[in-house]
Amino acid sequence: MAAIAVLVLTSAALARTSIALSVDGRTTKVSTYAETVEGLLKENEIEFKSYDSITPSLSSHLEEGMTITVKHAKSVVLDVDGVEKSIVSLANNVGEFLDMNGVEFNSLDTVSPNLDKLLEDGMRISVIHAKGRLEISEKPISYKVITLNDKNLSKGVKKVVVTGKNGVLEVVYEVFYKGGLIVKKEKKEERVAVEAVDQIVKVGTKQLSSTTSHTVSRSSGSTSNSANTGEKVLRMVATAYTPGHGCGFRTATGARAQYGIVAVDPRVIPLGTHLYIEGYGNAIAADTGGAIKGNRIDLCFNTLQEAINFGRRTVVVHILGK
Repeated sequence: MAAIAVLVLTSAALARTSIALSVDGRTTKVSTYAETVEGLLKENEIEFKSYDSITPSLSSHLEEGMTITVKHAKSVVLDVDGVEKSIVSLANNVGEFLDMNGVEFNSLDTVSPNLDKLLEDGMRISVIHAKGRLEISEKPISYKVITLNDKNLSKGVKKVVVTGKNGVLEVVYEVFYKGGLIVKKEKKEERVAVEAVDQIVKVGTKQLSSTTSHTVSRSSGSTSNSANTGEKVLRMVATAYTPGHGCGFRTATGARAQYGIVAVDPRVIPLGTHLYIEGYGNAIAADTGGAIKGNRIDLCFNTLQEAINFGRRTVVVHILGK
């Protein structure tokens, strides 16, 4: 009886177990006398390393009909914008690999090879991000021409009292480059860098008799000179200001504060008077100020730096009339 029992036990120990073995997606049926997963892999000469994926674990006991899955990790070189590093990964394809390693990219960037390419041992994956930078483009702002009637000028005579100047509009773009070429350009902001200066023109409305009309037409080339011979000239203490720094953007007369608008004491120079200020240019007395009393004048500049540069000085003011 003892002999029979030993024979039965030996037969049980030598019984084969049927296993489904999947290695990197390939599945085969194997029959084994091994007792554990590790024993089965060694029996079938399946090499593996600690970073490979093996399911179930190496120490698991084999059971009839069990499926064992082995997935070998791939060694990959990742190059992101010229910075390289070697990574061992269990990802299936390039897209999954980049996602697992936190590499972000968008449609403007270049990824090679394609995202659906299966991962291979020794593969090189390159990601080149499109580079964005801010660029500024300048556009002119055309000045306006403002016409004022002047009853002291002969009808048809025009005089430019404030010369117009174009302003500058800055347009800020975010520009993306890839391989030295522009792949996208997006407008981010528009801002006025230099305000335009309106041109102010006086147009005469004074009616002339037929006798004086002929005289004026013949001497029109020297009209401004003859007018200047009787003009009033003042020496005044001048200061400078710029809109938005301690004052508003509108003057006491409602005109917009800009280059060519000056503040005066109306008891000295009536508001609306056209002036010529040496070292400054043509101007209109269109504003007042608490500190502008007596023989003082405050000149408007378009920028704070211009006002600072001007400072405080004595100027010669020619009164041209209204």
